[in-house]
Amino acid sequence: MLFLIICAIIRTKEAVCFSLMKEGFILKRLFFLMCLFVSLHVWNITSFAETRTIDIDGESVVVETFGNAQFYDGEIEEERAMTRSVSEFSFNINDYVQTDYIENTHRKWRVQTQAYLRNYRTREADMSGNTKYIVAIRDSSGKKIFSYVGKTDNVYGGVTFSKVPKKRLCISVSKKKTGEYFLFGKGDTAFLD
Repeated sequence: MLFLIICAIIRTKEAVCFSLMKEGFILKRLFFLMCLFVSLHVWNITSFAETRTIDIDGESVVVETFGNAQFYDGEIEEERAMTRSVSEFSFNINDYVQTDYIENTHRKWRVQTQAYLRNYRTREADMSGNTKYIVAIRDSSGKKIFSYVGKTDNVYGGVTFSKVPKKRLCISVSKKKTGEYFLFGKGDTAFLD
C-alpha cells in the first residue's frame, strides 16, 4: 500500500510539472487528491495479521489475528457469569459474559467478534474504537488459554488457531465498566477443517 502511495506521489509530481505547460492542471490536481484520499482510507481500514506460536499442554499452536484484533498478554479477571450459545453469540454487557462450552472435535478453529458501545438510556452508539474489550479462550477449568483485544469500532476481528488440543473450550468477553455505555456486539466460531 505504501508503494502505491509513493507511486501516486511520483505520478502526480510528473503530472503537475507537465500540466503547468497545458490546460487541465486543476483537474489533474483534483484527481490526485482524490486518489490520495482513497489510498489513505484503504491504508487506515486495512489491518495486518500478527502471528504467534503458543504452547498449550506441550503442543505448539500457531495463532493468527485478523481484522481489528490484537494479541493480549495481560491478566483477565476470573469471573463467572451467565453463558451464551457458541456457534453464534451476541452480547450486551457492562463487564463480562461467557459462552457455553464447545466440544472440540476438530483441529483448526476461528473465533471472531465485532462490538461497539451503546448508551443503555439514550440508545446512542459510539463506534469510535476508543474503548477496547478482551476476548479470552478458556479451557474446561476456566483457565485462560489465549486472549485478544478488540476495538469498539463495529468491525470484525479475531484469531485463528492452527490446532486446538483441548476438548472443551469456552469464550469470555470482558471490558472495564463504563457507566451507562454497554458493550453491544456479536461473534461466531467456526472449525476450519
